[in-house]
Order: sequence, then structure tokens, then C-alpha cells
Amino acid sequence: MNKIDEILREIRNPGRYIGEEFNVIKKDWNEVKLHVALAFPDLYEIGMSNLGFHIVYHLLNKREDTLCERVFAPDLDMERLLRYYKIPIFTLESRLPLFKFDWIGFSISYELNYSEVLNILDLAGIPIFSNQRKDADPIIIAGGPSVLNPEPLAPFIDVFFIGEVEEAIDELVDTYLDWKENKGSKIDLYKRWVKIEGIYIPNLYEDISLKPKYSWAPEKINRRIVKDLNEAYFPIKPLVPLHSIVHDRGIIEIMRGCQRNCRFCFAGYIYRPKRIRTPEKIKELVKEIFRNTGYEEISLLSLSSNDYPYIEYLIQELNKEFSEKYLSFSLPSLRADKFSLELSEKLQSVRRAGLTFAIEAGTERLRKIINKGLKTEDFLNTIKNAYEMGWKKIKLYFMLGLPTEEDKDIEELVELILKIKNQNKGIFLHLGFSIFIPKPHTPFQWERFEAREIIEKRKEYILRRLRKGPFIIDFHNYDMSLLEAIFSRGDRKLSKVLYSAWKKGSRLEGWKDYLNFFIWEEAFKECKIHPEEYLKEKDLDSILPWDHILTGVSKEFLKREREKAYREEETPPCEWNRYCEFCGIVHYE
Repeated sequence: MNKIDEILREIRNPGRYIGEEFNVIKKDWNEVKLHVALAFPDLYEIGMSNLGFHIVYHLLNKREDTLCERVFAPDLDMERLLRYYKIPIFTLESRLPLFKFDWIGFSISYELNYSEVLNILDLAGIPIFSNQRKDADPIIIAGGPSVLNPEPLAPFIDVFFIGEVEEAIDELVDTYLDWKENKGSKIDLYKRWVKIEGIYIPNLYEDISLKPKYSWAPEKINRRIVKDLNEAYFPIKPLVPLHSIVHDRGIIEIMRGCQRNCRFCFAGYIYRPKRIRTPEKIKELVKEIFRNTGYEEISLLSLSSNDYPYIEYLIQELNKEFSEKYLSFSLPSLRADKFSLELSEKLQSVRRAGLTFAIEAGTERLRKIINKGLKTEDFLNTIKNAYEMGWKKIKLYFMLGLPTEEDKDIEELVELILKIKNQNKGIFLHLGFSIFIPKPHTPFQWERFEAREIIEKRKEYILRRLRKGPFIIDFHNYDMSLLEAIFSRGDRKLSKVLYSAWKKGSRLEGWKDYLNFFIWEEAFKECKIHPEEYLKEKDLDSILPWDHILTGVSKEFLKREREKAYREEETPPCEWNRYCEFCGIVHYE
């Protein structure tokens, strides 16, 4: 028994590190030209639930000349043993240390995972700062939603990929292998890589001004967009974990992007424009995934399932084909209207799951401001119809701290919940309250993050008014939201705070049981950086740390949407053939 096998016997959940899942891909190291370690800076059960992670893993392994293996952030018990025995962190497939690979690719979808990016590099024995790495060290690449503002991580990452990677991976690999064969310098590689749309290399830019150091480095970085989702690669042999994960089911992305204009929604802006898979293609993918995994449930993924143009026909066809096979389907994103109930009823004919609606705000005034477009009367009717159709347990999501929110809005929110309870005797509500975070590339990117005392006051009021009733009430941790708000809109100066917090023991901050906010307070003091600077309202004419990253949506459009919010004006859904405010995005329909 080797040392890795020994330490796996000493830890909780060793299944996180074994890597013998169904459909796992193992290749001969000596038979390929490029070796990639794909890293997810969170625990196995989160990373293995991430669709983008699966897509990149299978896309790279689809190439005969490339090997891709996985590594996840270790839990604290595993980290302690790796450090104690001086074992470099290793990939699941071959148990080889990360420093042996050509690339380490980080998939980053959450700002509170940043500490684990540093931790994985350190556990691998790789210099944490990119300017300290030698040519023999792996190239550190990062992609995912969070890198749409890459600056807080910029000193640690060699190359960022901005946008949707499906169409770019072959370009990246081909360029790298040609460079490697010709034995060029790293700057020669970067000179070639920056010609690929979506590539951002921080070391080519000044730290403060972000002006290019070289004439061939682009001033602005365009987000890469998959033009035809129907033809885009999708893994039909997804990894089936042996260890329980957060979303243990099959996933098929039926639509990317959203035609709604919810002004707080980061995903709604960075995944524009709306692109769809046809019902025929979806049905084909369902057949393959069902055959290759044995999953009993498949989630039909999109930002707004109601807006998929063939949704009724799709459901009809899936029911016809798979109901006798006891395969059920779920729609994770439904609007709170009658149509959603009809969809849910048809989709859950095999087994009934719960209903979840994101209401966001308790008053129509606030819903107009955030452009949610949901009437209170319609929502109440939806709940009433759901209850009468047999759904006794319903989950509702709300946000606190929205722009212009007042005490009166919270009072009306509570009255709305009590009205639901009184109108539907015997209903059980699971209420989730998150805190509004101003995100880059949205109309609310200039807003402030609400003060702790105000959020606590509103939380206490909600708990007091709803203490008696058929409710489970969850509030998102304020400290976690505060850190997310800081790093969402952060600049390169925050890298010092991140490094300091990591050195002091910051780990797995996305789990509230691991968060030690005292560490972060000390790190900010040590670096002489005031977090309030990142939490306050920003001037509309200020230069933002992410202004060099172009999503396709114009800054002028975002400003107009913010102005409309403060006038309580709604923007209709994007129906590009009939109505358009012209946000600047190019449409491929």
C-alpha cells in the first residue's frame, strides 16, 4: 500500500479523491502531446455538479493528442495530511502531481473560491505569483463566469479565457502544440494566443492603468460566444460519481442566455444572446445520457425554461418517449405563473419533486425596479393553483438590500407571505433570503452593497413576524455576501488581501462552516485597504476594473437600464425580431 492509499484510510469521504467513476477517461501519458490538469477550487461534490467543468473535461479528452485529468480542492483533513507527508496534490485519474502537467486549468464560478486557487497551487509546489514561475512550470489558465472581472486574481493567473470555451479549445491547443514543437519563448506563445478571441494575459498589461505593455496586446478583450448551441459539443458520457454530489442527476442545457432583462442578474447579461438546442437534438442527448449513465432524473437546464420556444412540444415528446422507462425530468428555473405549473405537472408525471419560485422582492414597486415583471395577483394565483394541484411544499426565494429598498417593502413582503399561508391552509413554505450583490456587467454594477445593521434589522423583523407558522426560513450569511460583493467588483489591489487571507488560513470560504471572517478583517488591515471602498455606490463616470472586458452589452445600455430602474420603468423581454432596446449584443438566430 502506497502513502496515498494510507492517507485515504485516515480521512472523511475518501471517495472525493479516488477517481474511479463510471465514464472516467484514462489515457497513456506517453501517447499524448499535451497534459492538462483541470482544477475546480471547491470540494468534489460542488465541482462534479458543474456542467462547464464536465464540458471542458470531455472536450479536451476528445482530442487524441491531449490528456485531461481532474483535481478538486481538498477538505481540511486531506490538506493537513498532504502537507504533513509532503505529498504534492494529485489528479484523480493517475494520481500524478500537478507540477508534471503542461497546463493547470481552473474553472471558477464563485468569488469565494479564490483562496482555494492559491491553495491548490501551493499544494502542487507551483509558485503562486505568475511572475515568479519559470518556463518549466505549468501554464496556469482560468475561465468561468467569475473571471468576467479577472483583476483580483490577475497576479496569480498566467492566462484568462473570457467567455464560452467550446469553440476556442482547439485553437488554444493547436497554437500551443505548434509553439511547443518549434521551441519558442513563452512571450512568443502569448503573442500568438492573444490573437484568439477571449484570451486575456494579465502580465501583458500595466498593474494600475491596465494599458498594454506591447503594441500587439489588445486594449480590450472580447467575450467569446458560441454562435450555434445546437451544434456545440455536449458530453453524452458524463462522469457518474461514486461519492454523493450536490446535483446527482443528468443535465442537458436546452437554452443558453435569457431574453428577460432582470437588472440584478449577472448570468442574464454575460450569457447573452439567447441560443437554443432543438427538441430533436435534446431528445437525442437524453437517449444517450440515459443509456450511458442510468440516471433516473435529467434536469433541463436554462436560465428561464418558460422562454424556451418549443417547451410544450419538448415536454410532450419526452413524456411520450421516456415515461415508461421511469425517467423523470425537472426544470430548475421557472417563472411564477400558471404556465409553469402546467409544465411542472406534465414533467413530473413519473415522480413529483418540489416547486421553487424566485420572487426576489415582496412588492410590485421593487419588482419593477429590478425588472422582474411579476404581478402580485398573478403570483398569488400561481401558488393557489399549485396548492390545489397537490403541491403542499413550495420554496420561495427573495433578496434583501435591493436598490431603493425601504422598511415598507419588507413589511409588505411579510404580509405577502402571511397571505399565502392564510389562503392555502396546510401549505408549507421554505423561504430563502439572499442579499443583493451588485455584479459587474449589469445595470446595477454601480450600486452599493447594503450595510450590515440594515440587513440585520430587516432579518429580525422577518423572523419576529413569521416566528409562528409553517415555515423554514434561511438567510444567506452576511459575511459571505460581503466578501462576494467586494471581490465581484474588485481590482488588482485586492490580490494582496487575498494572498494575506490565504496565508492566515482562509480555506473553502464558500462553505459557511469554514468561513473565518476575522482572518479577512486582519488581512484588510495588514494591507491597508478599506473594504468600504468596494462596497459603496460608484460614480457612473468612474473607470471600472473590468472596463477592458467586453461582454457585447454596451455600458451605455446598462446606464439607460439603471436610469429606467430609478424611474420604476420596466423593459420588455428581448424579442429581437419585434422589439429591441439594442444592448449592443450580436444575435445569431
